Amino acid sequence: MIKKLTEFLFYLLFLLTPLVMYKNTSELFEFNKIIFIYLIAILIFIAWIFKIGKEKEIAFKRTFLDIPILIFLLTQIISTFFSIDFYTSIFGFYGRFNGGLLSIITYIFLYFAFVNLFDLKNIERLLKVSLISTFIVILWGLPGKFGYDLSCFVFLRELNNNCWVDQFKPSERLFSTLGQPNWLGAYLSINFFISLYFLFKEKAKSILNRKNFYYDFIYAFKVKLFRNSFWTYFIFKF
Repeated sequence: MIKKLTEFLFYLLFLLTPLVMYKNTSELFEFNKIIFIYLIAILIFIAWIFKIGKEKEIAFKRTFLDIPILIFLLTQIISTFFSIDFYTSIFGFYGRFNGGLLSIITYIFLYFAFVNLFDLKNIERLLKVSLISTFIVILWGLPGKFGYDLSCFVFLRELNNNCWVDQFKPSERLFSTLGQPNWLGAYLSINFFISLYFLFKEKAKSILNRKNFYYDFIYAFKVKLFRNSFWTYFIFKF
């Protein structure tokens, strides 16, 4: 039950994080996404504690990234301790609550929770969930390129681009639900390679299926034509 719950929470994390927006906050995009990530991380942490309590043991899987990640975390703790702006170093850039020590610890925790709690047999399903979210992000952003931004419609009931100030202009700088064109580009580039993985996988399956079909056909042809033949032995040796 706990394992299924944590898997579901990771699916939510990959599906909804790129889509989360809310107009009544200091920052429309990133702040709300990071708060959602913190919420999911807390729920996963609670589920992990329940799992440890139920099993009466702490089972921790080691990975080759453990030491580099812990060294990186140590450098961030040290830099935070000597920071000239302790608040920003802890919570990140003001108004966004991202990029500080708190968010870094959250990302590292999610990595270790993923390794220890998520069933890696379902990794492809998780990647497909990410692609579904990507598809929604693309569909959400495209109308803004033609002057019909969906965010304006949801927040102000106006199907146009007038809700954005001049520095945004989705018709010139497409950002969809990510807030900045470079953030959108980074997100799409990651999922581009995920989509390539599934494309090449399907191509490989298709090639193997055709190859198997070819050999099955040749085998059936040989059996039919040369059954009980003196030459069968030599033909099948070939």
